[in-house]
Amino acid sequence: MRRLGLDEEQLSIKWAPLKLNEGKVKFGGGFYCGKIDSLFVVNGFYMAMRDAYTRPGKSVHWYVVEWKAADTSWGEFRQNVLGATHPEDAVPGSLRGYFRDHWKTLGLNGPLHVGENAVHASASAFEAMVERINWLGISFEDDPLGRELIRSHVPVATLKSWSSDPVVSYDGREASLFDLFENLGCSESIELATALLRDGQPAPSLET
Repeated sequence: MRRLGLDEEQLSIKWAPLKLNEGKVKFGGGFYCGKIDSLFVVNGFYMAMRDAYTRPGKSVHWYVVEWKAADTSWGEFRQNVLGATHPEDAVPGSLRGYFRDHWKTLGLNGPLHVGENAVHASASAFEAMVERINWLGISFEDDPLGRELIRSHVPVATLKSWSSDPVVSYDGREASLFDLFENLGCSESIELATALLRDGQPAPSLET
């Protein structure tokens, strides 16, 4: 911000128009790099996003949503119920599509953009578990998916190490663990977790 002469809000405004492979690339889970003016910037949205939730008087509301997996896959939930991350790409009838089309009547300050897109949902059942444990302060044994993973012989120590989204080797490629789980529901996440163990994928060390 010092080198560009921008504050966090100005940096976020310049970051918002960047799209994947159009001025922005993804190196890993939550790790993006975009070109702003003369500099390559990592996660240029973060400072403004953090400020939006930590200013006095601001808060985050959370919901637990349930649906029948046989009727709607996790990917369909994200696409059709939640809507695309970029609100302009959200399908009509999705939550982000609704906020995009009605921001004035909803009393918002301006149109939605990728940094402020109305609502967040976990990218997979596995990430949902990690976020519940992180934000609600519960254990893996207290979480419904956590219990099923443990019952499927995935050790708690492995789940803890996987919660940091390490890069793993699987099926001939290296990838962010969260990216491997993306759009997978509960049963698919359990299948992938046990496959990772069968594949000999070691749990990263918890030591720093």
